[in-house]
Amino acid sequence: MTDLITTNILIIGKTGVGKSSLLNYIFGKEVEKTGTGKPVTEKGIFPHEFEYDSSFHLNIYDTWGLEPDKSDEWEKLIVDEVHTHDKLRVNEWFSTIIFCISAGGGPLHDFEINILRKLLQEENQILVVITKTDDKNQKSAEDKKATLIRETGIDEHCVIPANSVNKKLISGECIKPYGRMQILSCIIHNLWMTYKRKTPYIIRKNVDYRMTSVRETIHIFINKIPISLFQRNLDLEIAEKHVNEMYKDSIDSVFSYMKTAFNEAIDYFNMLSKKYIQIELDFRKSSDDEFFKIDFDKDYLTEIDSKFAEISALHNDIYQLCFKEQVTRELIKEVLLKIKMFFQSKKRLKADLKRIIDNSINKSLNYIYQELDDVVEKINDIDFDEVYIKPDTAG
Repeated sequence: MTDLITTNILIIGKTGVGKSSLLNYIFGKEVEKTGTGKPVTEKGIFPHEFEYDSSFHLNIYDTWGLEPDKSDEWEKLIVDEVHTHDKLRVNEWFSTIIFCISAGGGPLHDFEINILRKLLQEENQILVVITKTDDKNQKSAEDKKATLIRETGIDEHCVIPANSVNKKLISGECIKPYGRMQILSCIIHNLWMTYKRKTPYIIRKNVDYRMTSVRETIHIFINKIPISLFQRNLDLEIAEKHVNEMYKDSIDSVFSYMKTAFNEAIDYFNMLSKKYIQIELDFRKSSDDEFFKIDFDKDYLTEIDSKFAEISALHNDIYQLCFKEQVTRELIKEVLLKIKMFFQSKKRLKADLKRIIDNSINKSLNYIYQELDDVVEKINDIDFDEVYIKPDTAG
């Protein structure tokens, strides 16, 4: 690896679980001040840089420890920070979130389980470190590991017992720090898992957002178009032309975004490889393809003609009623009813046009997701051991 590679790591946990001590142990220098059971880290999130070697740096984002009665505020801070990074380029995502849980200190809390589930559902790579694990609380650490696996579905190899400081037990036995290299290996392993799992998740999430936005934009346009009784073909032709122009631009934008995001991920993760990965996201259809054309008449000609006929008939009824010689209360009611039905029919016509648009968008999304799934299948076929550059485990 000749270029400098950086990755971001978020470390979270309750006050007193030993986050600061763990950081100091893992990275071999005092990056954090340590204390005993008190909020050492101020409220907020604080970055630190660690030089793993000359070509690989880790940006560590340390969070303030959760204090009693502040779980909602703490969870929002964590989730917001993750989402903020998810909107940036792939090398600025959190490739690992280290969740520290003490081997002692009572059972797991519901909020700990809940935030782990939420982070895992969004394809974040979680490393749970069960801190302060020694002979005395080994059973408690094992029980917590089993609970985490059962309640959250986290992979077993991503739950690691560790001890960050030298301990002298009452018996006189010394417990040395352990778990560092296993933790570092998992961090680098998670770089690859981020590529394999989170890249497709983030792309799909952004495509959903973009296609929802274009759907809403086209619906607003449909609401504003006039429906003339005497220019039926012209009205539909003009509306269809504008809708397809907007839709083509949106499909072009989605394709461009997906290729850019995927290629950035490929370029970044190829820096970690000893074997160059050649996987390409290449759409078999272009935005000019008839597949992406929204045609109001083709699929719903009979329904649309029926709606226009209904509107025309109502218009004629209103016209005839308005020119009757005698104006009675019943006549006024009938005219008002026909006018109401007239506008309702125009509204139903526009609803039909929106339905045509929604069906076309759903068809396009199915195609886009199929293309993405095909690429994900290729990613999942990569032999991790063939391409993965393992950290130096010496020392």
